[in-house]
Amino acid sequence: IKKVYNIAWMKKKRLITPLMQYWHLSPYAMINELYPNRFKEWEFSVVPRNFWTKKTGLQALKWTIEEKEQLTEQELLQVYNIQWLSKNRLLTPLQKFWGNPYTMLNDLYPNRFKEWELQKVSPGFWTKERGLEALRWTIEEKEQLSDEQLLRVYDIEWMKKHRISMPVYEYWSNNPFLMLHELYPERFPREIMKTYNSLRNWLNSFIKTREFTEALELVWNYGFETKESFVFAHEKSEEVIQFVYWIKGAGYAQSHFNEKENKTEWYCTLSKCHPFVLKIKELGWKASKKPLIVKYS
Repeated sequence: IKKVYNIAWMKKKRLITPLMQYWHLSPYAMINELYPNRFKEWEFSVVPRNFWTKKTGLQALKWTIEEKEQLTEQELLQVYNIQWLSKNRLLTPLQKFWGNPYTMLNDLYPNRFKEWELQKVSPGFWTKERGLEALRWTIEEKEQLSDEQLLRVYDIEWMKKHRISMPVYEYWSNNPFLMLHELYPERFPREIMKTYNSLRNWLNSFIKTREFTEALELVWNYGFETKESFVFAHEKSEEVIQFVYWIKGAGYAQSHFNEKENKTEWYCTLSKCHPFVLKIKELGWKASKKPLIVKYS
C-alpha cells in the first residue's frame, strides 16, 4: 500500500470526496486515522510539498535506523549509503539539506562515526593527512593497541578490515609499514619498516628449522633489552657471529671490554620491533634484569 497510496490512487478508488471533506486532501491524515501510528508519512511514495525540513529528515533517519531496521552500529556501517537512503525514501532530505550521506549521519549522531568507517567515502576524501589521522585513530582510540600488539596484527588485510587501506595505495606505494613509520617515525624506524613483510616471511620459514630452537636457547639466557634495542651478548665471539648469521636484519657483531668483570664481551643488536623479538616475547621470554656496564647501541 505504501507504494500506491496517494491522491491519484484515492481518485481512482473514488475516495477523493471524503478525503477533501474530512482530511483536507491529506492522504496521510486519513490513513493515520484508520491505522493510528502504523505508518510514517515519509514511508509513502509522495509526501506533501514542503514536508521535508532538516528536523524531519533527521527524525526520519533516526526512526529508520533505530525502530524500523533496528540496526546495531556495525550493521549500520555495513548498509548505510546513498542506495540505502533511497530505498528508505530519505533521498530527498539528503539532497536538500546535506548532499552527503556521512554529513547527514554525523548530524544525527555527532562524532559517533568516522567517515572512513562507511562502505564508501566521498570522491576525493582521502588525502595523506587524513590517511595518517585515520590510522592513528584506529590504533590509539578504536583498537587501543600497544606497539607489540599492533605489529602482531598490522598488515594490508588489517587495514582493509578497518577501511583505511586506500591511502596506502595512493601515498605509500602499497607498503603499510612505510605509512606506519611516517605516523610514528621514532617508534618504527624506516630501515626495518621498509622490509618488514620480508622479515615476517623469513621468520615464518625460520621457526620451522632446528636453528630457531638453538637461537631460542641462546637468547633465553643471553638476551636483554635497552631503551632502544634488543641485545644479544656473549663472551664467545663465535656465538654472536652465528646469531648474526641466523637472524635476518641483525646488526653486525661488535665487542667491548667489560671492566667490572675484566673480560671482553661480544654483542649484536636488533630493533625491538623485529619479528623475531616479538616472537620470543610471545613464547614467554622476558627481558634480562642484568645491569649494563656500557651502552649497547
